[in-house]
Amino acid sequence: MKHTIFSHRLRWWLPSRTHTAWPSASLSASEGTPPLQLLAQQPPAQWPECVRRSALATKYIRLLGALDWRQLPPRPGGRAWPGPAPAAVTPYLIALLIRVDQQLPTMGALVRLLHQQPELAWLAGFPPTTQPYQGVPPTTTSLSQVLRRLPNAVLQALLHQTVHLLARNLPSEPPFGETVVFDTKHILAWVKENNPKTYIRTGRFDKTQQPKGDPDCKLGCKRRHNQTTTPAAPPPTPKAEGQRPPRQGVGTGEFYWGYASGIVVTKAPLWGEFVLAELTQTFDQSDVSYFAPLMAQVERRLGRRPRFGAGDAAFDAHYIYMTTSTKRAAERCTDSPFWRLTVTASCRCAVAPSRRPAVQ
Repeated sequence: MKHTIFSHRLRWWLPSRTHTAWPSASLSASEGTPPLQLLAQQPPAQWPECVRRSALATKYIRLLGALDWRQLPPRPGGRAWPGPAPAAVTPYLIALLIRVDQQLPTMGALVRLLHQQPELAWLAGFPPTTQPYQGVPPTTTSLSQVLRRLPNAVLQALLHQTVHLLARNLPSEPPFGETVVFDTKHILAWVKENNPKTYIRTGRFDKTQQPKGDPDCKLGCKRRHNQTTTPAAPPPTPKAEGQRPPRQGVGTGEFYWGYASGIVVTKAPLWGEFVLAELTQTFDQSDVSYFAPLMAQVERRLGRRPRFGAGDAAFDAHYIYMTTSTKRAAERCTDSPFWRLTVTASCRCAVAPSRRPAVQ
């Protein structure tokens, strides 16, 4: 009797399980091109009726269709990907961008949106259903796996195309990217060492003891300051051998395990603020180490070096002020633009000259 009940429950449970591996590829568009890119090259009158009636579908055709999704870096072939024919990352990437634009809190909310409007799943390039112009939405597990394993080179390629499109379509005056602002933001690792309520006997901030929850994060200091103490009364006259006076300040700091992300942003009047470059490193790297790689990305994407920049006191270094003069030492002309940096910290401001001095 027990065996019969168990077998019945097992037969009821097995068909309901879903396979959570990477889904197989069956894109409706040729050569991995999502349908929204193909429709972006056609007049709206030739779009399918269900797409024309959907406000979100029309929005993302115009917003994401301008990007060339065929230029994304290919998936590495040396890794044994699950499944006989792993799907392309492009449909998942488009779905994740839709989630960011719609400000959806979870992957489940994104899947529900794709179920309610299956034309979005078809535009992204997911496998089509039996109904025309409708796609099969992915599972939350597949979306989470793609987001977890997504290479940074794919996102950098999208950012590179976005900056080029902005520079080509925005007004030429003032020049796009003439003034930039750079800063860093810490990213806490999901480890128990960062939780002050978790009891850890020793080694909470010992850099030689790597947290088990994240083997890649590093220990760093978010901010450090001194708390000066003023003595209530003058110290007494010493009556014995002289000793070192006690410290008048106690240095304190905020330490965390994790990473830090640095970005370079520019503002276009009447249009908005746009990211030009991004770099994420472990938390043990200083803020100054972000400047050179970020400026190299900005110069590569804009085709020139910005003239003006602003940053906080963490970027107050002499080689940052002299960035242009050291790279273009051969150019000795009074008309050549010079890098101008503004460093702000409390009421402190430092500005380099905006023009090079004439060299006799």
